[in-house]
Amino acid sequence: MSDRSSEACSAALLKAGVPPAGLLVDYMVQLLDWNEKINVTGAKNPEELAMKHVADVWGAAQALGGVSGEVADVGSGGGIPGIILAILSPDSRVTLVERRQKKAAVLSSIVSKMGLDRRVRVVAKSFEEIKTFPRETEYWFRGFLPGPKLATYLSESFPKGDIGQLILMKGPAWPDEKLETMGTPRVRQIWLDRFGGAAEIPYTLPAGAGERLLVVV
Repeated sequence: MSDRSSEACSAALLKAGVPPAGLLVDYMVQLLDWNEKINVTGAKNPEELAMKHVADVWGAAQALGGVSGEVADVGSGGGIPGIILAILSPDSRVTLVERRQKKAAVLSSIVSKMGLDRRVRVVAKSFEEIKTFPRETEYWFRGFLPGPKLATYLSESFPKGDIGQLILMKGPAWPDEKLETMGTPRVRQIWLDRFGGAAEIPYTLPAGAGERLLVVV
């Protein structure tokens, strides 16, 4: 039996504390198969993919109590969190922003084979090139840039009024990112102007896999 089989992926999801919905299993199988040809995720087996990635997004969605009807996954990579959010929230429309053409092609293939292409689109451009998001879009960033660089990037690329709600998926390094930000006067002011009112929502990964945090702006 292949370690990327449906049975192995279902078992990995259960072990990670995530209900093994059919589409989640399908996504995992396809992503791991593609990963043999092109590096789209650091996860090399079902257990790692389920625990470090799928469970993280599942926990984030639970902590928020749901996601917006319009979602943009910025720097999507292997479709994390965007494809997982689309599976968990069947009424959402999701845009996967991935500037690397090969990875964007992989995402398009996965989305099409899963039958999600009516409400999930893949855009093979950098985030700053796209100006066509609906006003109510919720922007998700996971592993995109550390806090100080992200604050500078957004302030330079997008005036505050031109972008909707931001959701930053952060891990244990978040306190250090904030300390670094506050230690640099110019970046500190950018951060306070942009993220001063941010809410921090902690959540726990299943199966004792650690703590995570959502920064919601």
